[in-house]
Amino acid sequence: MTLDIGRAVEEGFSRLTTRNGLLLFVVFLLVGAVSTVAQQSLSVAAFESLVRAAETAGTGADGAFTPEQLETLREQLRTQRAASPLAVDVPAIAAVAVVFLFALVAEAATMVAIRAFASDTTDALPADAADRLVSVTLNGFVGGVVLAVLVTIGLALFVLPGVFLYVVFLFLRQEIALRDRNFVDALAESYELTKGNRITLFGLVAVLVVVAIVGLLPSLVVTAVGGPTLVGTAIGLLVGPIVALFGIAATTNAYQQLRTHTAAEPADDEVGALGPDDIPEP
Repeated sequence: MTLDIGRAVEEGFSRLTTRNGLLLFVVFLLVGAVSTVAQQSLSVAAFESLVRAAETAGTGADGAFTPEQLETLREQLRTQRAASPLAVDVPAIAAVAVVFLFALVAEAATMVAIRAFASDTTDALPADAADRLVSVTLNGFVGGVVLAVLVTIGLALFVLPGVFLYVVFLFLRQEIALRDRNFVDALAESYELTKGNRITLFGLVAVLVVVAIVGLLPSLVVTAVGGPTLVGTAIGLLVGPIVALFGIAATTNAYQQLRTHTAAEPADDEVGALGPDDIPEP
């Protein structure tokens, strides 16, 4: 079967305007906002800890830093604060905990989104949207980390291996969310399912990348023209969920196209098999 990219892309956009799409947008927006606050707070807290450590170590002949180095660190801290308009004054360990917690929440939201976009119902979440949510979330999170490591290593090895790994494991989360696979089996199932359509899937991934780049442009323009950092951050928070949900919907539709075709194919031992009715009477 040849994957219909146009159909997947069209489905990706159309799902955004449904009731489920709007509901998921709000969820992703809230999760993204809290995650951004935590990440920016962590960045500032880390720089503050570094500056305090440098100040404690001292400067001069008996110190670990020169006055110039200490001033450079302070300038970097001021720059980081300016680039983190949503940062709040919390201990670094608290920020780390929130970042990790909301990474899991984001994973859970992704699993619910996959199930919602795989359903024919668009005005209410499917009944199984939260089934086994803890299990699928943990598998999706660990599988995502494993995939990220593999792709990073592949990209370091002349880029193409990383692209290949990303394409063949594209349906990792769909296998987990829709078929309740553990992440190891999901990787294997995705690898098998993509056979014969990997060039086409690369085209789909390219479309997703282009959409993501277009989504980044407004905030990049604001930054480039020297606009307020808060405005650029706000634009990114609003556009981010749209790009993410489009990608989930389009990928899920592509997955369903291939999975439906695979399920409809007869097994190898059924092809050409003769039954009693196939034998002509003498």
